[in-house]
Amino acid sequence: MRTRLLIAFLVVIIAALGTVLLISYYSTNVQVRGYVRRSMNESSMMFAEELNTYFHEKGTWAGVEMMFMETGAENTMMEDNSNPMGNQHQGQGAGQTQGQGADQAQGQGAEGPLISVRRNGILADENGKVIYANEPIRIGTYLTKAERDAAILLEQDGALIGYLFVPGALSSLPANFESQLMQKVQQAILTAALVSILAALLLALVLTNLFVKPIRELTESAESIAAGDFSERVHIKSYPEAERLGKTLNTMAASLQSAEAKRQALTADIAHELRNPLAVQRAQLEALEDGVFPLDLNALKPIHEQNALLIRLVDDLRVLALAEAGKLSLNKRPTDLRALCQTTLQGFEAAFSAKNLQVDTRCESPLPLVNVDPDRIQQIFHNLLMNAQRYTRQGTRIDISILQDGAFARVDVRDHGDGIASEDLPHIFDRFYRADPSRERESGGTGLGLAIARNLAEAHGGTLSAENHPEGGAVFSLRLPI
Repeated sequence: MRTRLLIAFLVVIIAALGTVLLISYYSTNVQVRGYVRRSMNESSMMFAEELNTYFHEKGTWAGVEMMFMETGAENTMMEDNSNPMGNQHQGQGAGQTQGQGADQAQGQGAEGPLISVRRNGILADENGKVIYANEPIRIGTYLTKAERDAAILLEQDGALIGYLFVPGALSSLPANFESQLMQKVQQAILTAALVSILAALLLALVLTNLFVKPIRELTESAESIAAGDFSERVHIKSYPEAERLGKTLNTMAASLQSAEAKRQALTADIAHELRNPLAVQRAQLEALEDGVFPLDLNALKPIHEQNALLIRLVDDLRVLALAEAGKLSLNKRPTDLRALCQTTLQGFEAAFSAKNLQVDTRCESPLPLVNVDPDRIQQIFHNLLMNAQRYTRQGTRIDISILQDGAFARVDVRDHGDGIASEDLPHIFDRFYRADPSRERESGGTGLGLAIARNLAEAHGGTLSAENHPEGGAVFSLRLPI
């Protein structure tokens, strides 16, 4: 995974830097070319403005040679040296030399660059055809592309009217100045790109370790949990997503550990519950075989009782398994909970009388019928009354109330015992859980009654809860939808 992340980072880095490199190269190339064109000296720009003014006033380039020959240069237009215009200009220039010698000398010092532009400048029309040059051979030819690129554009109202090319304007720059500058720029960009890639790879390596380390720890812990080590825990202090995943994995491991502990306890409890009646039956049968007891109905009675206990245990386990899996079939029909409770109480008259227990039943009237399986609800009542009879102190009473609680019918069964210890209350509905194991076994219970009762209540869309009464004893509340 680490290698794949590094490759992914490298691809992104190269793509990003490649894009930056291309954009920088072409942008720099354009800027350098623009810089070269803008590097014309101020004298060339000044003379170009004069030419623009001339064309604006004349409307044509005819006679523009006068602009170039103000320095005394000979006319190099297509006319020959006998041109009267040229001779006249030369005469004027000669006549002025003696009278303005001092002024001209001063002008050379102040306008030397401008004079050089006038002497060496080449003027071409909008098509690039040379109109004026100090070399007659250039007259009538066309500027090369390089010369047009280096020339100053002459424009009137946004329209191109000509080119001014001054060969000596960039004489201070090397002939291959542009290519050398671009080569240096390319070297700088490539160097920066390589350094950036190395730095980015180093950072990617660090980030990859930060990402991969917690994932590796989570993977190792998950493998340990999958191998059956539910005590495995991860301690990740990294980015929030990894911490959250670690906490989720720890929660899952804790749940699996708890489930495994319950499974082991369930297996041990089932084995224990099966062993006791089987051991009694075996001992009784061996005694009969050895002639210790006579083979009569009284000798067979303990075997029959233990066999009935085994059958009840197996039936309870089956009901519990079906209820937890949601596969328990229910034959629902409108049922009167008060009548059902009274029917169940009739089966406890002897047990209640033996402990001198009174039953106080209060029923809200009228109470709507509830759509339930009466046999399963009677099984819940039986388990709750059995539990209440077991823990209620002798000579006291059991309180039963049946009432409507919103959209539910509620049945409360309160005993007058010692209540449920706080450490036992969260586990009171667990399978085979006993707050008092010795008493449970002596009474013949399987430890499944309350677990079955809650699952049957939930199968009907209801609930079964337990709490301690403020005045003593425990209260079990059954709520069923009306």
